[in-house]
Amino acid sequence: MEGFHRQLRQVTKTKGVFSSETALIKLLYLVQERSSEKWSRPIANWSLTLQQLSILFGERVKSRLKV
Repeated sequence: MEGFHRQLRQVTKTKGVFSSETALIKLLYLVQERSSEKWSRPIANWSLTLQQLSILFGERVKSRLKV
């Protein structure tokens, strides 16, 4: 997560002023898309986390996973 925040800060810091809020949102979206392509490692302990979320949130978690 810290790496992702660093990438966002790096892109917005080099750009002084944005022409509009929409321009900033578009830029952040593109950074997120480029960053997500690089994420290749599986999430550590995901099965345990998913089990705990299922206990806490029940059907809401299961319905989101089917999408």
